[in-house]
Amino acid sequence: MGCTRCMPEGWGARGCLTRGLSPQNEIDELRTEMDEMRDTFFEEDACQLQEMRHELERANKNCRILQYRLRKAERKRLRYAQTGEIDGELLRSLEQDLKVAKDVSVRLHHELENVEEKRTTTEDENEKLRQQLIEVEIAKQALQNELEKMKELSLKRRGSKDLPKSEKKAQQTPTEVCRNKTSTGTSSTHKRRS
Repeated sequence: MGCTRCMPEGWGARGCLTRGLSPQNEIDELRTEMDEMRDTFFEEDACQLQEMRHELERANKNCRILQYRLRKAERKRLRYAQTGEIDGELLRSLEQDLKVAKDVSVRLHHELENVEEKRTTTEDENEKLRQQLIEVEIAKQALQNELEKMKELSLKRRGSKDLPKSEKKAQQTPTEVCRNKTSTGTSSTHKRRS
């Protein structure tokens, strides 16, 4: 029997038989389960990747907006440095830009934290799925080993059933073989005559 410590309860040849499944059916069932797990894993991974790309695009857009506003503020600062006058409109614009920049910075910081939490959660889930996949692979291999052993035992049993007939023939003496042949031959000739 395979490594029963690695296999979940009820698995193995005896578990298959108690549940009414043959080892080959159990392997097929495990293979289907593995494919479903792999598909689910890839679908979830693709969705999360798409969400992260959208978030990254939003962050890039916000960064471009901030860069534009920063250049605009630098031009205003240069103009102030050249003229020495503080423009009221310039001051209000700078205050508004500063407030927007702070708001965007805080929002980006929160989004970054959320993305980091999602990434950590996704990595944990991926690791769990990898472990489950490994366990299913181990169980599948154990079941395949059991199936091979059962096939070998079946072949040995068939061979041992055939062996007694050939041993009986080998154990007969040549005179018994002749008697058997002549008795079957004479009985067949009697049948032909009648």
